[in-house]
Amino acid sequence: MPPKKKILPDEEGVGAPDEAIEEEVMKPVLRRSHRSPPPPLPCTASAAAGGGDLRFTNPLSGKKPPPKREEQLVVMGDDVDELRSMHEAKKKEWTAEIKQKRQQPWDHPETLAHIFDTRMMPREPTRSARPTLVILVGPAASGKSTALERLGLGLDVDNTVRVNPDEIFEALAHKHGYFPPEIITELPKRYEDENDEKYKKRCDKLTEQNHGRLSWWRANKDTFDERYGREFENGRDRDFEAAAFCTSKTAGVLGQYRIALPKMEDMIFTGATIGAGKGPLNVLLDTTGGMKEPFLERMASRFRDQDYKIVVALVVSTRENCMARVSGPGGRNAQQHRKLEYGIVGRIWDDFIKENTPCRWVDFSRQPGIALTVVENTWTPKNPGGIARVVYKREPDGNIEVLGGCETEGILSMYNLGIDRSSNSLVCRGGAVGRGGAFGRGGSRKRRITRRRKYEVRNRKTIKKYGRNRCTRRRRRK
Repeated sequence: MPPKKKILPDEEGVGAPDEAIEEEVMKPVLRRSHRSPPPPLPCTASAAAGGGDLRFTNPLSGKKPPPKREEQLVVMGDDVDELRSMHEAKKKEWTAEIKQKRQQPWDHPETLAHIFDTRMMPREPTRSARPTLVILVGPAASGKSTALERLGLGLDVDNTVRVNPDEIFEALAHKHGYFPPEIITELPKRYEDENDEKYKKRCDKLTEQNHGRLSWWRANKDTFDERYGREFENGRDRDFEAAAFCTSKTAGVLGQYRIALPKMEDMIFTGATIGAGKGPLNVLLDTTGGMKEPFLERMASRFRDQDYKIVVALVVSTRENCMARVSGPGGRNAQQHRKLEYGIVGRIWDDFIKENTPCRWVDFSRQPGIALTVVENTWTPKNPGGIARVVYKREPDGNIEVLGGCETEGILSMYNLGIDRSSNSLVCRGGAVGRGGAFGRGGSRKRRITRRRKYEVRNRKTIKKYGRNRCTRRRRRK
């Protein structure tokens, strides 16, 4: 198709004759399809004020380009860069100090002894009538403390040694102090199960957090080093106001309790068996149960030799409920020193299942003289009507009670566990259960259903039929 010519108007605004000078020729738009190119777009003229020259423009050329996606969170303030540089400088200074001492804060025996005496031992020890060791097992924010009240084991503040990694974290944060607030301007990484609405909400929350940290820093920067930045001696306490806005220098202790707790093994055993001269005390080991170091197993063996009753308490809670407990006004993050990120809680729950931690402790509880109790906890800040209830119980003498009714099997399936109907004992998914077991042939029924859902290789009716709990599944009519 021959290109069209643009005609320049004359001075009076009337079109010029045919022999007028040709302007630049408009080139046709190339398209990827095999169709002929579309006709050129019509041109419009706009006259300048006062009868000036006319300019021919493409009517679509005035469209605004799509807005670019923001790559950073907006934080207003002239002192943002100063605060960020100070935060990095303090972190480097702390790292150099640790390298020079060649010892982490949680490696000091005198500090760990002080933590045990002041935060784990009861202030007024009272002899326990039936000494008991309780191993609490469950992912982070699963509600283990609430579930403990349902066990009815007679543990109270005066007759129990409470071993909790949170206590180590609090004491070390008190002692070594905090870094200046960290201002995060990079967009957070999106989780796999996070839609646009949830991701935007998290970004907005992070922006609000930045502004709160910046405001707190402006009000406290003159006294920060004296109140929150320097190290305190053992026995001197500081408030947790900074924990709402700053990062503890010893925040890594949440991952290092695997090192700290074994160093306290003799302290725990001696303190509980002697009980400050008042006799044996109960012991509560409040951890996730995921330690690869056999610290918990050694503790159980040593206390069993002292005629202690050993109880493994497995707390069952869904991934969504665990993440819900760390948010909201009544959640765990309301206690600033125990804050956990929303996504980190989900990853801890995934690792708890992936590493077969529940199966590990079910197998451990089969040893002679060990009791097993399974507690379901459904309480969250958004579900205040939820409760913690015992759904399964096995005594050391072999007596078993299934207290959750038909729902018990569905509850246990979240942790890859099932019930062998012939003996009512707990079994791990994938074990040699047999055809009469809880999961069909070799415990593979659930995996087959998962694959069917993922690849859509079976119709929906079949999946719905076999995915239903056994106690509610329709029976085949004869």
